[in-house]
Amino acid sequence: MGLSTNALVSYNKCCFQTNDVREPNGMENRILKLSDQIHSLGISSICIDWGKNKITVEVSAKILKEKYGQLINRYTFGDFVGAVNTSGIIKIDGNKLLNESEIYRVDVCENLRLEEELALYKNALAIRVMQDTKYEVRDYKSDGLVITPKNKTDNLRIVIYPKFKELTLARNRELRKYIDIEQFQSVLRIEVNIRKYAACRKLFDLEKGKSPCLSDILLSKKPVLMDLLNPYLEVNEDQKNITIPQLLFEGNKKPSEKIKQAGMMVILDCFGNDLLKVKNWLKSTVTHNPGRHLPGFIKTAHQQEKDWVNEFVREIRAGLEEGKSDGYIFEHH
Repeated sequence: MGLSTNALVSYNKCCFQTNDVREPNGMENRILKLSDQIHSLGISSICIDWGKNKITVEVSAKILKEKYGQLINRYTFGDFVGAVNTSGIIKIDGNKLLNESEIYRVDVCENLRLEEELALYKNALAIRVMQDTKYEVRDYKSDGLVITPKNKTDNLRIVIYPKFKELTLARNRELRKYIDIEQFQSVLRIEVNIRKYAACRKLFDLEKGKSPCLSDILLSKKPVLMDLLNPYLEVNEDQKNITIPQLLFEGNKKPSEKIKQAGMMVILDCFGNDLLKVKNWLKSTVTHNPGRHLPGFIKTAHQQEKDWVNEFVREIRAGLEEGKSDGYIFEHH
């Protein structure tokens, strides 16, 4: 996020590297960047550009320490400003930060506490989303999903992953001093990474041409994640439980077609109905154009959806509609 240097109350010179540059117009300018030697939990970078009269800050919810699980939102904004101003690096006017900042990128996040094995929820969403040809679905660090529009102009992505495993990584060692990661055992993180003004204005329903500010994001009542995922969270009450014997011996399809589809069902079952594992298996076993088989598996998974997909998407929908743990991250990935 960026804001005017007028919002700067003070800063610690010892924390910054100074770079004096000559601008194309011949004017001298001084740029201060947070030193690589300074490590403050949750603060990724700070740049003070005196020539452009601008401060740029990248932060994550880690700055909240014990309140990390609550994320940065309207309810933790005071804690967020307090954490920045007690970091020993910089002090910023909270009112100007809220009302005058400019948001360059934002992650909208939900931490959903779910009842069953988290992989089942991921698989249920994958079955739904992979039927939509507008999106590409791929693995995210083996345990999650990344959903991206094939229309690259949207410049956003949806990421779904189990939060606990991420918190066990070495890069979160310092954060673990402040939180009990066991409380994240049943948490599925769903987030959308927004990287362009146009996408941000569209998702938050802001007026055209307006640069989003922090108050637009934190005070928004727009259910961004729910709006994006809603088409895939509908409960299909009329889904039938198709079994292999029914498929083989009923209907008018040719035997070869029935057997082919029955084989896909067996393969899907072997992979726990995880379409991404099937996709990776095809890549490793089919030498010529393995992608041609994937649409058949997607169709088969949809046809044998059964009640289990309904059950899991219903629980995800309930969590997103409740929206108690909505929050935001303002840093580059």
